[in-house]
Amino acid sequence: MTISCSAGNQEEMTLQKQYRQGKDIFTGKEAIPAMISGHQARLPPQVARCINCHVPDKSGVAKKESAPSLSSAWLQQARTRRGGPAFAYERENFCKTLRSGVDPEYVVLNRAMPRFELSNEQCLALWLYLTEKRDDE
Repeated sequence: MTISCSAGNQEEMTLQKQYRQGKDIFTGKEAIPAMISGHQARLPPQVARCINCHVPDKSGVAKKESAPSLSSAWLQQARTRRGGPAFAYERENFCKTLRSGVDPEYVVLNRAMPRFELSNEQCLALWLYLTEKRDDE
């Protein structure tokens, strides 16, 4: 017996797999090597999890002032930082920011924000999770 999947079903399965991987990266289930700017040693995986700092409390506000609650609206809505021009994240500049610690308008992120060594596939998965996740996740 042969089971065939349509291209649409395969694409949906791929998106679901990427979404799950993005969630695993965010929660730390899939560890991503990371360092603090100015340090040579990698952080322990449990310290470099996104969810440690970027998780909202029940009011929807991030627990720590320096770490925004990452949602599709927050990432993709144009805003200014430190008096600079307005910008919104897109997948490519989001990935570059995670790796370099410098945002699209060349503002350096807080030093406490790790710089991650993630592949393009891992970053795409994280972006997909953050921009598609439900409010209750």
